Amino acid sequence: MNPPIWRKSSRSTGGTSEQCVELAQFPNGIAIRDSKAPETGHLTLTPHAFATLLAQSKQDELPHGEKPWPDGGSPATAEAPQPSPTASRLPI
Repeated sequence: MNPPIWRKSSRSTGGTSEQCVELAQFPNGIAIRDSKAPETGHLTLTPHAFATLLAQSKQDELPHGEKPWPDGGSPATAEAPQPSPTASRLPI
């Protein structure tokens, strides 16, 4: 299997923006990662979930100002959440 080809967001200003993401096509979906910290992993979404995320982002319907990680940490320091028994049935 070939390694994924990561593509930086066109909104990134020559790599100097502090809010950069990269995308890659995976066999099971579309992967998103932080371009400044690629070693911390990536999030893979189904094509439908990615389209929903993109549409909500363009319509400014995503939550703002929330701390996604406990105690202001980061994905690298946060404990992995336990999967919900209903998680596999969610549309995302």
